[in-house]
Amino acid sequence: MPTFIAIFILFMLPVWASKKLRSQQRRPPFQLEKQPSMAPAKKKASAGTTSNTTEQHEEANTRIEDITNEVVLRGDPVDDTENIEAHQTQSAELTETALKLKALEMKKMNIEAQLATKKRALDQANKLAEARRKLAEMEAEVDNLQRTYQEMPEGSAQ
Repeated sequence: MPTFIAIFILFMLPVWASKKLRSQQRRPPFQLEKQPSMAPAKKKASAGTTSNTTEQHEEANTRIEDITNEVVLRGDPVDDTENIEAHQTQSAELTETALKLKALEMKKMNIEAQLATKKRALDQANKLAEARRKLAEMEAEVDNLQRTYQEMPEGSAQ
């Protein structure tokens, strides 16, 4: 009798464990929206490149799986190694191109900022030159008036 119980438990243990795991993965039918997580929020990468790269890899892997599934459903023979290598190459090229694009965007933003700085400096230099020109005109006018005043006889009646 004890061997029967031991065999029964050994046989049913994986079934009970799998049912427990499946029940943990199911959502109740009344739960329509995602509940906030009680776990602490993860820190994001400072530049955001890590998450973008991960997302691109996931998208590429999803596309690879979709294409492979379509071919299998149609009944065409699938040469897994060639398809996987081709898709991995495409995925790597996509990632490389996305990184190059991101680098060019950053370079463009840097050059635009430098250009704006130079424009501001040029505008300030032009304003300073205009102010100096006006100052020189005003000084010449004041000197002229002062000379006229000094040349005028003191006792003259006007």
